[in-house]
Amino acid sequence: MPEFLARLLDQHVEAWPHEHPFTTPSGTFWLRGDFGRELRPVADGREAIPRERGYAGREGWDPIRPRFTMRESSAHG
Repeated sequence: MPEFLARLLDQHVEAWPHEHPFTTPSGTFWLRGDFGRELRPVADGREAIPRERGYAGREGWDPIRPRFTMRESSAHG
């Protein structure tokens, strides 16, 4: 994990008032679909899709924490 991201995660975990660091603002777990749509691509990476007629395409990126789960209790596993 890049050092800058590890620092951001540490800051988040220290400031977050709930047991699990990646929950809704009220401390409840995200719905499975929300997690899969929002965080799964961040953790596992995403393939780029080229721009084509009728489709804007999208940027790809390398994984930063494969197999990350929404119930991990620490930012560094």
